Amino acid sequence: DSSTPTLPAITGAIQTAQDVRANVASKDGGRVAVVLVTDGDPTECGNNNRIGNVANAARAVNKDIETFVIGVGNINALDSVAQAGDPAGQRKAFQVTPNSNTADQFLAALNQVRGATLACEYAMPEPPAGKTLDIGSVNVVYTAGGGAPTTFPYDKDCATGGWRYDDPAAPTKITLCKTACDAVKADRGAKLDIQLGCATKGTDGSIPK
Repeated sequence: DSSTPTLPAITGAIQTAQDVRANVASKDGGRVAVVLVTDGDPTECGNNNRIGNVANAARAVNKDIETFVIGVGNINALDSVAQAGDPAGQRKAFQVTPNSNTADQFLAALNQVRGATLACEYAMPEPPAGKTLDIGSVNVVYTAGGGAPTTFPYDKDCATGGWRYDDPAAPTKITLCKTACDAVKADRGAKLDIQLGCATKGTDGSIPK
C-alpha cells in the first residue's frame, strides 16, 4: 500500500540476528549482520517510525551486529542509519538506481557487504570425533573470486602476512594478519577454509608447537 514501516522491519531483523548469533554464530566464530533494503524514508507507525528511531535501533547493537543499508531510489536520510549501524560511525548507504542495471547494482552492493563482514578471526575448529586437534596440522586456505586456492602461511609475528594463533601454546582463535585480512575483505568473491590434517605451512618453514 506504498507504506514504509522501517522501524518494525529493522527491529524484527535485529531480533532474528540476535537469535542466530546466540544459537549458531557463537559456536563457530561466525559473524551476523543486518542488511536493510528500502526504497525511501520511513512512513506509517506514527512518530516512532522516524529515521532517528531507526538509526537508534541499529546503533544499540552495532558492537555485536552491524547494520548495512541499501537504498533503492530515494535514500535521502538513510546514511544516518548506515552510520549508526557501523561501530566506527563512518559507513554510508549503498544507492541502487532503478534502471535496466538495477539487479547488477543490487548484487554488487550485497557483495560489498559480504566482503565487509567477512571475519578475520575464527574460533579454533573442532577435531574429528575421537581425535585430538594437532595445532601443527592446521592450514588456512584462501580462494580468490574466480581464482585458485592459496595457502596462507603461519606467521606468529605477522611480519609478512598470513595468519597466527592468539596463543601458540594454547590457541583458542585463528587470526588473519592485517595484509591477509585486507586482501580477503577487498575480494568480493573471497572464500576462506580452515583445513586440518596436513602440516602447517609457515613463513620460515617452521610449524606451531
